[in-house]
This record gives sequence, C-alpha cells and structure tokens, in this order.
Amino acid sequence: MKYQIHNIIFDTQEKALFHNGESVLLEAKSYHLLLAFIQSDEPVLSRDKLIELAWPQQVVSDGAVNKAISKLRSHLE
Repeated sequence: MKYQIHNIIFDTQEKALFHNGESVLLEAKSYHLLLAFIQSDEPVLSRDKLIELAWPQQVVSDGAVNKAISKLRSHLE
C-alpha cells in the first residue's frame, strides 16, 4: 500500500519513502513506527502504545524509542 504524506510517498511493500525522485529504505523500527502512526485511529499515541505496536513483546529503553523516533523524523524532513 502507498500513503502520501505531504509530498512524500510511503510504500509499505518496499518499506521506503520516495521524495523528488529519491528513495530512502527504512530500517525496521522506522518502518514499524511510521506504520503505527498512519494506521492508528488515535490522534496522539502514547509512548507505551508506540512500544506495544513497534516493539511487541519486547522490553525497550526510552533511549531506544527516542532514537527510533529521531531517525524517522530525519527521514521525513
């Protein structure tokens, strides 16, 4: 499936972002986070909900969550 986020295309099959003819392959956590944000019915996702969706049945540190979100933000800028 493809989603358009402003002028960026997110292709879930290729796990990549496309913008101005360039593509960026997403790492697993960036992919799962973006998918969680897009597919959620909630306007805001709590940190616990993000962990549940992107790191199911895993224990993760706040630092790991922050790093994954930061990396995803950098891809979307």
